[in-house]
Amino acid sequence: MYEIANEHKGFIQIHYDNGARTVNQIIAMAQRYPKSLTIVSHCMPKGTPDDMRKIFEAVPNVICEISGATHIHGIPRIVTPSGINSRWLQMIEDYPDRVMMGTDPCCGLMGRYNEIVQVMRSRALAAMKPETLEKVAYKNALRVFGLPN
Repeated sequence: MYEIANEHKGFIQIHYDNGARTVNQIIAMAQRYPKSLTIVSHCMPKGTPDDMRKIFEAVPNVICEISGATHIHGIPRIVTPSGINSRWLQMIEDYPDRVMMGTDPCCGLMGRYNEIVQVMRSRALAAMKPETLEKVAYKNALRVFGLPN
């Protein structure tokens, strides 16, 4: 898949839990296939802002999306009932071109899709600087997927 993505300047989206070697493996693949883009789902389930910082500092062709890490999903790692985790917010503000919005109504949560979207808007996006909010909410996706502005 990476060879095809690299040949066509495409992307690979991975759903990869954080483990002892995960960060280094993501970096290694991004270095091996520099014309491809890796989209890390959920900024790595069980991942930390420091994990994503390490990746972003090592390679330019990796981004992540922040879905599936809310209290609604039972994983209040990024977004909690009271707002976005300050460490995640700072990482996003430091790398506004490298993070995208997501919803991921997995795990039987399709009936709560509107609630997930509202929480992401009111707890995550609302805490960001306006220019960061625009990039995370939609501008990064337009760029990554080659969609018209």
